[in-house]
Amino acid sequence: VACSSIISRYIFLNEIKKLSNKLGINILLGAGNDVDNVGKEIIKKYGVDKLKEVAKLNFKNTEKIQ
Repeated sequence: VACSSIISRYIFLNEIKKLSNKLGINILLGAGNDVDNVGKEIIKKYGVDKLKEVAKLNFKNTEKIQ
């Protein structure tokens, strides 16, 4: 189980890096003002629909970002 968890995390981080490169925006993990600012930047650059593709939107900060 531990090994599969490590492999999954590795793949996840690589996919986040690929997405960051594709969008030209450093995708941050977690929560806070910096993460909110990344969300705002995605909306500004690509629109709300792109944010829906790349982020979980069931958090309170989603209203603040939009």
